Amino acid sequence: MKEAIDLVDSPKECMERLSSLHTTFSERAPIQMLASEYWHAFKQMGLPQRTEPLFRYVPLRKLYAETIFQPTAITSPTIDQEILPGSEASFIVFVNGTYQPTLSRLENLPKGLIVQPLSQAVKTFGGLLQHQMQTGLQSEKNPFVLLNGALWQEGVFIYLPPKTRCQTALQILHIVDSKEGLALAQPRVHLFLGKESELKVITTSSIKGSSFSNHSSQITIDEAAHLQWIQLQVKQPANSWFFDSLRVQLKRDSSFKSVLLSEGSVSSRYDYRVSLLGQGCNAYLAGLSQLREKRESHININMEHRAFGCSSMQRFKSVLRDQARASFQGKILVEPVAQKTEAFQLSKALLLDPHTQAYSKPNLEIFADDVKASHGATVGQLDQEQLFYLLARGLPLKEAQDLLITGYCQEIYDLVPEFAHLASGRK
Repeated sequence: MKEAIDLVDSPKECMERLSSLHTTFSERAPIQMLASEYWHAFKQMGLPQRTEPLFRYVPLRKLYAETIFQPTAITSPTIDQEILPGSEASFIVFVNGTYQPTLSRLENLPKGLIVQPLSQAVKTFGGLLQHQMQTGLQSEKNPFVLLNGALWQEGVFIYLPPKTRCQTALQILHIVDSKEGLALAQPRVHLFLGKESELKVITTSSIKGSSFSNHSSQITIDEAAHLQWIQLQVKQPANSWFFDSLRVQLKRDSSFKSVLLSEGSVSSRYDYRVSLLGQGCNAYLAGLSQLREKRESHININMEHRAFGCSSMQRFKSVLRDQARASFQGKILVEPVAQKTEAFQLSKALLLDPHTQAYSKPNLEIFADDVKASHGATVGQLDQEQLFYLLARGLPLKEAQDLLITGYCQEIYDLVPEFAHLASGRK
């Protein structure tokens, strides 16, 4: 059964239609009370306008003019070609935003690892799960994250016990199949890493037709635990929308490393909020967006230093062709207690055609006096002197340009060399 909503230019009319959809969903929400609280917070905040700073560069009017529907579940999608080498028996599958345990395989993961549907985890890990959701609700400022919390259908709960190290990467595969309209997919992931545990997660998507994917991942990393989070958003339809939100909390001596490879979509928006809550923890965020045609990619980051002696790095690059658009908004917050902080932020954009657009808005808020922090942003074209140097040595123009572009991207490729071939223009 399809439950459709027409998102027109009027936020008021859109909210009324979303309310009708929420009424249907709330009756079967696995955590009905919390879903209702998320919905109430969403209604209070309302749909964002493009004039709002956090969504200034996102074409919201175009999204609101779409017809969104909740697609039915696919019982037997083809997934073999979507599984990454090495993850043949360590993957989780979402179909149209709903976790599918019967399609997932976990044989190569440690026996202690717990993977459950959220509706089941509520009964066995209810206190832990509800605390994480309640904490996120109180501090959330992104209305699309609240919308996910109100309308998700079945998510996944992942718990890695203390001192457990996964030798095999866990792939999270998102399949969306839409034959008409804009399919709404709202996957939800709750991940907990116990003390001194280690895990590598790779998220991928396989999208057919037009869709609006509104992802939300809530992550808690305990003391001395380490998480790698790799996002591969490549080879997606040009008519899809992709919003992804990461909420990460780090405790003492833990680390979080995230790498994004994106080719964009009608509009892709990646929203990070990373809270460094324990002494000596570390966060590293990096990404590369290679955009063509009229595709867009937007990065928004809140890096919150709330403990002594923590470090963070943000390093994002984009390559834009044709009429592509990209933006970067990054904020580093250093609380008074966060002395001995080291925090750095860098965004770069390479414009290859005259109609491309790139925007950067770095921001520092520092309330401690013993801090090393800096930010930088560049927007430019290929270095003409370097290009002339290569041409003077007999390289054809296109080959010389490709060589310089590869060199520009190499810093990010080196972080995930096994996936560099998936990036645009790589063979």
